[in-house]
Amino acid sequence: MQEAVIDTNVLVYHTFEDSLYHEAATSLLDRLDRWLVPLVVVYEYVLGP
Repeated sequence: MQEAVIDTNVLVYHTFEDSLYHEAATSLLDRLDRWLVPLVVVYEYVLGP
């Protein structure tokens, strides 16, 4: 089982298709069996800067 702690930037790159790193982020997340997303990352992703 592959798992990783996910950073806010990876989620942002995955979300926005016009991002320079969209394909890389999507590929990375698709390979993982489990995403570990810290609560602070959820706050940053939802509320922004």
